[in-house]
Amino acid sequence: VISLSQAGIQNVVATSGTALTPDQARILTRYTKNFFFLYDADSAGFAAMTRGIDLMLEQDCDPRIVTLPSGEDPDSFVIKSGAESVRARMTSAVSFVDFITSRYQQEGKLDSPEGKTEAIRHIVGMLAKMEDRIRRELYVHHLAEKYRIYESVLYEELDRLLKRRKPARSQ
Repeated sequence: VISLSQAGIQNVVATSGTALTPDQARILTRYTKNFFFLYDADSAGFAAMTRGIDLMLEQDCDPRIVTLPSGEDPDSFVIKSGAESVRARMTSAVSFVDFITSRYQQEGKLDSPEGKTEAIRHIVGMLAKMEDRIRRELYVHHLAEKYRIYESVLYEELDRLLKRRKPARSQ
C-alpha cells in the first residue's frame, strides 16, 4: 500500500497477509462497487484473491483482476516497473471468469474434460454468489461461449447451486 501510494496510485487497501473478511468487504462497498485485485503472483496470492473475489461478488461488486509477472508482488512490481506499468496492467485487468480460466489453463487442467468440468463448476459456483441476475446472465453467456457449452447446461448447474444456497440465507 505504501509503495503504491508513494507512486501516486490512490484508493488502495491491503489485507496485510490475512484474508479479506465479510465485514471489510461491506465497509469497502460503501465507497465503490468496482474493485481491482492485485495480489502476489503465487499460489497463496491466488487463494487469497479467489476468496476476496467471492466476497465481492456476494456484495454485488465488480471484481477485476490485475495480474503480475511470476515472482512479483505489488510492492516489488511498482518499485521495479513504476506507476505507469501498474496503471497499464489495471487498464488490461480481466474479469474473474477470465482470470479463473487462465489459471486453470496455466495449470494444464483445461486439457481434459475433467479439468474443464472442474473449472466450469468453480466459475458457476462463483456466479451463484451474485445477486444481480442481469450480470449473472451475461456471465453465463460469456462462459458458454468461452467453453463452448450450452447455456442450458450452465443454468441447470446454477439453479442447483442457487436452490442449495437459499435455505442457508433464510436462517
